[in-house]
Amino acid sequence: MVFLWLSAMIPGARPPPCDMRASPELCAPPEARHMAWLLAGFVFLSVGAGGVRPCSMAFGADQFSRHPKERRSRILQVYFNAYYGSIGVAFMVAVTVVVYVQDNLGWKVGLAVPTCLMLLSAASFLLGSGLYIKDRGSKRMFAGIGAAVAAAVRNRRAWLPAKTEDGVYHHLKDCKLTVPTDRLR
Repeated sequence: MVFLWLSAMIPGARPPPCDMRASPELCAPPEARHMAWLLAGFVFLSVGAGGVRPCSMAFGADQFSRHPKERRSRILQVYFNAYYGSIGVAFMVAVTVVVYVQDNLGWKVGLAVPTCLMLLSAASFLLGSGLYIKDRGSKRMFAGIGAAVAAAVRNRRAWLPAKTEDGVYHHLKDCKLTVPTDRLR
């Protein structure tokens, strides 16, 4: 967010202003450095969101692990409802209030508001970090991924039995036999 906000604040990080109503053909297109700055901001934003979004729900659910088991189910149900509700409200605010501010007060203010809110949320997270329940991850976090890749490479030329043979594929009792497809070999 800071990178995108700076793209609106620093004059050299954006194309020169022009009046699209007066003469759209006289407007200078963005140069490669402007596009690079903007795309770098989007990349940083995507990497940050990709690292936070999948983990935030599970991290929040971990905070209720100390509650009694009989109450935990109800507490988690309320938590997930509130989580998805807050995501919906945040999206509605983003597409209405922030866009309204950007249209009426300009991009500098319109990008400063979400940037300040992002910094405030990061600061509140770091200040409360000592209060959170933090589950330790496995020390061999990537070992399973590496084992799967190694097995795929090792078995890339494996012979598969004919599809007509019965009982060669794992399936549950009283279930329809599912045969692997050749398209995903």
